[in-house]
Amino acid sequence: MTTLATGNRALSSPLAAPCTAPILIGSSPSAGSSLLRVLVSRLCSFTSGGELGVFDKPHLFALSPRRYHSVIRRWILGECPADIVVPTRLFAQLEGYPVSRDEVVSLAALADDYGDLLKRFFALLLERTGRVRWLEKTPGNVFGFGPARAIFPLLRTVHIVRDGRDVVASLVARGLPPFHAASRWYAATIAGSSYRAQPWHHEIRYEDLVGSTHDAISRLCTFAGEPFDPALLVPDAGIDTKDPAWRNDHNAAVSASSIGRWREVADTSAWTIARSVRLTRAGMRLAGRSRDSALPTPDELQAMYGYEPFPAGARSRTGTRVRIAWNHLSHQLRSLRACGHAFGSPTRLARS
Repeated sequence: MTTLATGNRALSSPLAAPCTAPILIGSSPSAGSSLLRVLVSRLCSFTSGGELGVFDKPHLFALSPRRYHSVIRRWILGECPADIVVPTRLFAQLEGYPVSRDEVVSLAALADDYGDLLKRFFALLLERTGRVRWLEKTPGNVFGFGPARAIFPLLRTVHIVRDGRDVVASLVARGLPPFHAASRWYAATIAGSSYRAQPWHHEIRYEDLVGSTHDAISRLCTFAGEPFDPALLVPDAGIDTKDPAWRNDHNAAVSASSIGRWREVADTSAWTIARSVRLTRAGMRLAGRSRDSALPTPDELQAMYGYEPFPAGARSRTGTRVRIAWNHLSHQLRSLRACGHAFGSPTRLARS
């Protein structure tokens, strides 16, 4: 086993520990992925932590070795170019892992490319935690399920889906404009739906997770090849399963109280906007779809997963399209200043 000294610690080669059937959880934001990660983290064979944001930027897997080495250090220490529907931080919530950011930079210098960097990082994580499997949960992982499988052939992916009406309502309540909220739900759910037929892929509805938790987690354990123990559903204050992205009490009982929150939305023009969201060519690339793919509309996507369509809403406000274009242009300018690259808009409004 080769090592690289960094300060008083040593970095191991990617062969330092086996990587047996890791789990990658993805979803749209506010779909219940944090709750799912908290529950699954109670399995003693897994190690996990906060949202790293390392699989939700599929363009990184396509970097040439030369380009990779010219930009990766700057992107790890600062911001990384990303579509407007995913965060720009790389190795974002690293504080909960036994690997420092300086060590990640050193691993990146050793790696041949971005995929090799991830192999080295997760091998080191398993070695330091003594676990045999890792689990990573970042909502935008749905955009990287395919590239991640190419790097980790044993990888199993989990897509948690939620009623788009509740997702949009939750994100709007957190301050996102309706178009941005609907875009994040629609793009992520389209991306995850691409893998429904794969044997290494598993779907969970949020409503089943909170309403029939025992059955939902039992089925997930079967898929993951882990024994199911009802004790998984019982919070244990002695086990640290906290998720930095989750604001709720990690030791509270699972609750279904968030189902149907869409009825509390006061500005019903949000539904008009949500029903009109479509992917652009850039969005189709992000979602892993070819240009000639026939994509479902938001209402059709709702029906695919057994949900009711978005309700009829008021006309969107005057200037909505202008504000959307301005918000995306602002994102592009920030991305250009921070990391020298910007993407085209992944979503648009259908022509009325």
